[in-house]
Amino acid sequence: MPETYSPILLVKKAKKLRESTGDIQFYAPHEKADCTVKALLRRTVFRPFEMPILVLIMAYFSMICGLLYSLFETFPVIWQDLRGFTPHQTSKIFIGVSLGSVLGRYLQLYLARPMKKLIPKWHGHPPCEMNLYGTMFAGPFLVGAIFWLGWTGAYAYIPWWVPALSTIFLGLSFNVAYISMQCYLVDVYLTYAASALAAATICRAFVGAVVPLFTRQMFIGLGTQWACTLTGCFALIICFSPFVFYKYGGRLRSRSKFSQALDLKMKERVEAEEKLEQSKTRDSSYLVGQSSNTKSSV
Repeated sequence: MPETYSPILLVKKAKKLRESTGDIQFYAPHEKADCTVKALLRRTVFRPFEMPILVLIMAYFSMICGLLYSLFETFPVIWQDLRGFTPHQTSKIFIGVSLGSVLGRYLQLYLARPMKKLIPKWHGHPPCEMNLYGTMFAGPFLVGAIFWLGWTGAYAYIPWWVPALSTIFLGLSFNVAYISMQCYLVDVYLTYAASALAAATICRAFVGAVVPLFTRQMFIGLGTQWACTLTGCFALIICFSPFVFYKYGGRLRSRSKFSQALDLKMKERVEAEEKLEQSKTRDSSYLVGQSSNTKSSV
């Protein structure tokens, strides 16, 4: 595949110029980067905490993954302890999560259509916040699926497949929310997207590993219905996060030295082009009107 990373392309161009001209003054900024241990630590460990919006997204990723993995711990309680399923039978309940994830992928493609249509108009840089449509859409489904799982799974007289159906919506909502927020993260940081994704992944993996250590005790102690109620209320709170990003994300990005905010810069150009198009439309309408009046007078 051809190289597309602009700093590396500049390195290759500078190298060719040095070879063709014999002038060693040609170099790319990437070649002069500080490679000391202190600089590497700053770029890889501390840089993510210099990005305000990344810290918020890391928190959102972590909470979503913590919710999902904590709910996985309730599967044995609902189907093994209450309904007498074997571990092999209980593991088949995860098919619902897989099915929901597949459906979520196609749903995400559909929700991304409005942004895709704006790419030509915005010259390749539509508003980043349009990536959040999927996350905003998935929030209510996640909350509903958690309450559904808890209050139908807590009573053995309810057929096993009723709570099992909720796992489809768990998989769907998590997949849509995760992909949408990840696309948003990439569009926000562009050149620094790899660092941002790495930081979000590490934080998400850490929380996802720690939370299940105590959730089984919570579900047994509180009961499945009340533990899921607590979890659902927490999900209800965090599902408002994408709406906050959608409203204030542009302001946060404009203040960040790591976010290029190309869509904010392109917005002025798009508005100017729209005004020009409206002006042309008014002028053409005026000329058509004048022509009609002339013909009428004749």
